[in-house]
Amino acid sequence: MKKEKSTSGLLFLATVVLLIVFDLLIFISYAYVFDGVTDTGVRNPAEDSDQDKKT
Repeated sequence: MKKEKSTSGLLFLATVVLLIVFDLLIFISYAYVFDGVTDTGVRNPAEDSDQDKKT
């Protein structure tokens, strides 16, 4: 009985760890995508206006 509890506990911990890692990967990927969007499209007009003021 003790071995069954330990294996079920290990399976539970493994699933929890995998879920946490999966959520972290999704969060990091979304953050990377949003950073790419801000770098490419959203904040470039402000930088362009600054460059226009310099010239």
